[in-house]
Amino acid sequence: MRLKIIAGNVLWVIATGLLAFYVVRSSIVEQAATDVADETQRNFQVLQRSFRLAAGEFTELVRGRAATQEASSVFNASGTDSLRTRAHSVANSVASWLADPARGLGGRPEIVLITDETGRVLARDLDPERMFDQQLTQTLPVLREVLEGRAVHTLWRQRSDNKVLRVVAAPIRSADGRVIGSIMVGYDLSNGFAESQASVLGHGSVGYVVEGVFYSASGELPVLEAALAQEGPFKAAVTESLGSRQTSSRVEFTVNSETFLGISGPLPGVDSIPAAMVSVVNASSRLERASAANIVVLLTLVAALGVFIYSFLIGTSLLQPLEAIEDGVLKVINGRTDYRIDIADGEFGGLAYRINQLINMLTGVEESDEEGHTTSSGTWGGQTEGVAGATAPTEAVAGESADGSDANLAAQLAAEPAAQYYQRVYNEYIAAKQAAGEDVSNIAADRFIERLKGQETSMAQKKGCRMVRFQVQAADGQVSLKPVLIN
Repeated sequence: MRLKIIAGNVLWVIATGLLAFYVVRSSIVEQAATDVADETQRNFQVLQRSFRLAAGEFTELVRGRAATQEASSVFNASGTDSLRTRAHSVANSVASWLADPARGLGGRPEIVLITDETGRVLARDLDPERMFDQQLTQTLPVLREVLEGRAVHTLWRQRSDNKVLRVVAAPIRSADGRVIGSIMVGYDLSNGFAESQASVLGHGSVGYVVEGVFYSASGELPVLEAALAQEGPFKAAVTESLGSRQTSSRVEFTVNSETFLGISGPLPGVDSIPAAMVSVVNASSRLERASAANIVVLLTLVAALGVFIYSFLIGTSLLQPLEAIEDGVLKVINGRTDYRIDIADGEFGGLAYRINQLINMLTGVEESDEEGHTTSSGTWGGQTEGVAGATAPTEAVAGESADGSDANLAAQLAAEPAAQYYQRVYNEYIAAKQAAGEDVSNIAADRFIERLKGQETSMAQKKGCRMVRFQVQAADGQVSLKPVLIN
């Protein structure tokens, strides 16, 4: 029984806790997955706007320098050598000006060069000989638009250095507004630039793919390298977005046992070479929020332990009196008809009292209750003895509290020798039974006296008196033994 109480309660708590864990964790995972998907889409949109903003600021800075008197003064020089020297000086000056941290471009540019009105390089910064007289309209066709009067931001693969540059080319105009040349400034599409772009994001990384090859990224660099490799899980989506010139849908891929969500799309405003931007968010790290549900398991275990202890105590408190009752009934069945069950438990005390009443009825012995009333039955019976009808309850006689005649009776019974008393009660009991017309052949004197002694001892202990004696009473054909308490 104890095991059933414990197992039932503990299993219920564990089942409820596990169900709560599943529900809470599923809810967290579902919400986290939705958040990651939304964040990936939102990040890509933010990165597009950030790239356009960076391109616009870059363009305005270069356009501003191209519009200065310093830039147009290059073409006031006479002679090729003088023109080259002047162009080299202005290119270095522009590079130094842009290197100022206040410009927000991340340091000195990779290249600053000045061309004439045909797109031929006059000079560049740092090394005046390098790239001299090179026709850029062939390697960078978009320069033709610049020479027509429009500033352009684009990408340029500088194959000599194997770099991809973010370049802005702006026209240089004469005093009368004619385009007399151009100035071009280039910064590497570097990891540092990617980091600056990703800084506007709460979570996630940005990467750049140029001509189908991964070039730079922020944050998850090894992840993007693996995802965008030739057989990488994200490669196909990037290739498709470049071919369609459309933003891809969200793509889920796995690298090193971690799950990521990515979106790819063409780099905004870049038409000179195929270039894509990718936004990647680590879904696994966000889904780790589901570990918060583990507290439910911990609390379930604590609750299960508490319920186990409580159920054990409750089960024990229920079983101990039941076991005592069972043991007492077994003793009576085995012949100890003088034994009475004494249970102090409030839950089972009433049951023990009723069982004692039943034993008294079956054995024909009166037992007074807490108010001095007796519970009586007809015969002194056993497993082999007959049973007669029950008599009505009568009052027990207490030596100290009785009136004069009862006190005298108690004194007489106390003074009577035990052997004489037991024999007299037996004889009176047999005579009363015979007078009532009952068969007394199965009531042996020794067994009757033994049970009578047991009843006296039990009742004396229960009532707290010195001794108990019995009187035989007969009324309306019913024979009973009336206890007399002697203090």
